[in-house]
Amino acid sequence: GFALQFASRDLRSDPAVVKAAVANAPHALQFASEDALANREVVLDAVSRSGGTLQYASEKLRADRDVVKRAVADYWCVLERYAAPELRSDPQLRRIESRSRRRLEFRWASLIRVGNLLLRVKRAVAWATSWRRGRSDASAS
Repeated sequence: GFALQFASRDLRSDPAVVKAAVANAPHALQFASEDALANREVVLDAVSRSGGTLQYASEKLRADRDVVKRAVADYWCVLERYAAPELRSDPQLRRIESRSRRRLEFRWASLIRVGNLLLRVKRAVAWATSWRRGRSDASAS
């Protein structure tokens, strides 16, 4: 993964090495050489795992509709932040962005609901154990 930053220039240019690093940690792409950042296969692999890695791609690949499409499907913010200006108004990419945003909002809402449920369970357990302790203290005296 991030060990790629300490690799030699030759290794950082090798698509196989960069793909292996990206498979472990997608944002390791930032340490790849310019040649690897211009390699469509390597960048597609990275943006499939984490859409935000589009920021490290070459300008040419930021203008590649398929690369941007895959990045936006993973993380909706990349369309406005990192995609080429001519792709930002594309209707299909906008629909994918909207779908991706809704999916992320649903995930966060679900996590909040689960967190609230766990907090309620924790409070109920604390109440139940304190009630039992209070009863045993009263019977001991």
